[in-house]
Amino acid sequence: MRSAGCGALDTKINPNQRAEYHAIRAWARAAAGDRPGAVEDEEQAMGLCVSRIPYAAGEVGWLLGQARREMGDAEGARHHFARARAADPRGLSGRLCAEALAGA
Repeated sequence: MRSAGCGALDTKINPNQRAEYHAIRAWARAAAGDRPGAVEDEEQAMGLCVSRIPYAAGEVGWLLGQARREMGDAEGARHHFARARAADPRGLSGRLCAEALAGA
């Protein structure tokens, strides 16, 4: 089932922007207690993000790590943070992920 939100814009914006949208929404849904919805948006974001672009992969990974943290899934959060840090080690998202992994 496709999540609502991007709608007609799905084909008009680039995949990384769509991935970021779904990652933000995953975090929001997790914070609202909608775990199934958060997981659905997490899957959408992961399927859309083009990892060749470091800052995009880093940002999406950081957001998904926050969503997993919000769901109480520490291992899932660490997974996303580690992948995002590896994708963008010198960028802001990579640094934020390094701090999250260090427990800051």
